[in-house]
Amino acid sequence: MTNIFSPYDASAVAPNELLQKRLQIKALINKLDHKINTEQMQKLNYEADGKGKAPAMIAKEFLEKNNYFDSDN
Repeated sequence: MTNIFSPYDASAVAPNELLQKRLQIKALINKLDHKINTEQMQKLNYEADGKGKAPAMIAKEFLEKNNYFDSDN
């Protein structure tokens, strides 16, 4: 089966103004470093584009599955 979704090099992006006002955001964003590979991103995109699932729900489920909300992670 051929993938119809392109490969990804994901990068977290946030405005500097936001990062300066809310210092904890940078640490939270950095928790995503090296957490999503191309195959995972393609699957997540398929959930939205192929199955019509809400992107916010896909993100929430991914973060919960990967223990993003745990304080020690």
